[in-house]
Amino acid sequence: MGLRKVKVIIESELDDIPLVGIAVNRFCSYAAFSETDAFNIELCVIEAVTNCIKHAYGEKTGQEVIVIFTLSDSEAVFEICDKGKPMDPERLKKADLAKPNCGTLDVETPAECGRGLGIMKEIMDHVDYRSENGTNCLILKKRLS
Repeated sequence: MGLRKVKVIIESELDDIPLVGIAVNRFCSYAAFSETDAFNIELCVIEAVTNCIKHAYGEKTGQEVIVIFTLSDSEAVFEICDKGKPMDPERLKKADLAKPNCGTLDVETPAECGRGLGIMKEIMDHVDYRSENGTNCLILKKRLS
């Protein structure tokens, strides 16, 4: 099949995140992921895009969030990139679902608890982060069944 690549660019608007979810879902369907895997991958990518908007850009609108989908014979790769404030790479290394970085848990806003990266590490086969030349990218990989 060779490589298939799609790039989706949205502005840093929280209201535009569902558009990315739709694109991820369709891409996962094309890649023949199960419905469960497609849902979980969509969850991870949406969480990563939300993190770009909230943390890298501080919810400042008018900035670009780029999501690159790459499909090979063996895996799907999702790169979520921004040009905002870089993430401390230690956050990814320390992310663990068993030990969320929460302090006191607030049931009203459980997602604001630092569990997103832990969830990504649990669902995806590989999660990596790089920041170079002013561009930050979180890379999520999932093997094809």
